[in-house]
Amino acid sequence: MRSAITLALLTGSLFVAACSGDESISPTATGPATASFTVGGTATHGIDLFAVLGTGSGAVNVTPTAEDQGTFHVQGEVHIKDAAPNTTYLVQRAPDLNVGDPACTGPWISFPVPNAGPVVTLTTSPAGAGAAHFELAVGGAFTSGTPFNVRFRVIDDLQNPTSVLMSDCVTVVVK
Repeated sequence: MRSAITLALLTGSLFVAACSGDESISPTATGPATASFTVGGTATHGIDLFAVLGTGSGAVNVTPTAEDQGTFHVQGEVHIKDAAPNTTYLVQRAPDLNVGDPACTGPWISFPVPNAGPVVTLTTSPAGAGAAHFELAVGGAFTSGTPFNVRFRVIDDLQNPTSVLMSDCVTVVVK
């Protein structure tokens, strides 16, 4: 009886997943710099952050929305662990419209620039963990269907950094 219930639940779960109305979101394999979800074939969740200076690791989740009807609007979350304790980091991104360039050579920009509001920071606990939410809305070249590359980082000091966590370059498509 237990086997029949388990099989029925598994079959029902597979049916629901196969018949989901949002075919643009699908799980992918995880690993270094690999996202756990994709939207339109682009990485949006579980974008790995790794230490390039100091210690720690983390991830960034970005969710492009259609809030601005045709231009780019995103909600995001960055979380880190095992980083420098009791440290305040700036949360930044380096967007690059040249999707053929896998290096993400755009300039580093703190969130929420160009939007109004305080610069987004993340302060770690005594154990070196922390999280921050960000939101961004931009127009111009960022219209529906436009792909662009972006790299994320958290950095403790722009002039003399001692702790930097950074992602690989990923592609995002404006919703």
